[in-house]
Amino acid sequence: MATVSFTEMKHGTQEDYAILQEFEHKFNAKTAHRLFEQLERQGHESIEGYAISRLEHGLQSATRAWREGANDDSFQSLLGLAALTTADFCEPRLIGHNFYCR
Repeated sequence: MATVSFTEMKHGTQEDYAILQEFEHKFNAKTAHRLFEQLERQGHESIEGYAISRLEHGLQSATRAWREGANDDSFQSLLGLAALTTADFCEPRLIGHNFYCR
C-alpha cells in the first residue's frame, strides 16, 4: 500500500495528497455502510439494565425532535447520536474538526 512521505502535513507533496485523496475517496464511499453497522450494533450491544437499547434511545430522541419541528441540523445530530453514542464501543476524542474512535 502506498503511504505518504511526510510526518507533518505542511511537508506533504502534491503526490502525497493525490495518494490521500484516493484513499479518502474509498473510505468516504463506505461511510453509510459503517453508520448502518454501528446502528445495528447499538440495537444489539448496549449497557445492561436500561429498558431500551442505545439505538432505541437515539431514534426516540430524533423522532421527538422531528415531531417538534426541530431544524435539520438538530434532527440529524440526534439521529447521528443513535450511531455515535459511543460509551459502549469506543473512547471518543475530538481531533481537529473530526470525531474519531480508537
